[in-house]
Amino acid sequence: MSKPSSSSPDAVEPSSGLYKTQASAQEMMRVLTHEVMLAAQKQDEAAPLLSAHVLLAATAARRGVTARTLQALGLSPEQVASAAHDVLALA
Repeated sequence: MSKPSSSSPDAVEPSSGLYKTQASAQEMMRVLTHEVMLAAQKQDEAAPLLSAHVLLAATAARRGVTARTLQALGLSPEQVASAAHDVLALA
């Protein structure tokens, strides 16, 4: 599988940190840590990280592999986010 050309308008250079991720994965981690888990820990300081939290962060992405996967599965980000909220309500 070839990498996108750096001259491509959609090409994103990977980060230079420990985990070399694309911008979409970096944004998902930012949403997960700064929005989703922050909100969860406001309700419960000891709130563990659950898969539903990761799904909520992933549904914020409008580009990248997660968005394409949801589309291929015939799921909207809103459907997945709603199901994740339902799971968290039961946790």
